[in-house]
Amino acid sequence: MQNPVPQLSVYNLFVEQGHALDIFSEKRRMLALWCANIERTVVEQRLQTGHVFASFQQLDFFLPVIDRYRRMTEFVDNVWVFGTPSQNKDIPNIEGINYVYLDDADVLTQEWFLIVNHPNYSRSLSALETTAPGTPHKDRTYKGILSSNPTVVTPVFDRLMAEFVQVV
Repeated sequence: MQNPVPQLSVYNLFVEQGHALDIFSEKRRMLALWCANIERTVVEQRLQTGHVFASFQQLDFFLPVIDRYRRMTEFVDNVWVFGTPSQNKDIPNIEGINYVYLDDADVLTQEWFLIVNHPNYSRSLSALETTAPGTPHKDRTYKGILSSNPTVVTPVFDRLMAEFVQVV
């Protein structure tokens, strides 16, 4: 239930690194398939990693995939789920899932990301929505970065850790 830095952009954290990146432009359906593959890998390989960061822009979009994230908490210490609060549905309180509620003005409301950083599996998908507000869900388009390079993933993961995880 933390309030993120209003101007924080995960997408820009990747872009600012200056590495040659895997850049794409896709509709939301392809992003959902890529994310499902990353989520399944965490579960199937039973990756015992500390944290996973995922943004759904709106928490209503998290609800259809909540079971995959619930399964992830068997191996992952904490999953950080970002999005604007649901107006119509209760978001369940699940041990190991932390919600970061976004305000409509936060830059992250325009972004979709999933970041896993494990010694045997570093993956990130970070995308910026390029469609106008009110575009039908199925027609929404994003430009983004998909990477499995730990030297690209780790600095962004570390920044999110510093911003959102209280290290004791």
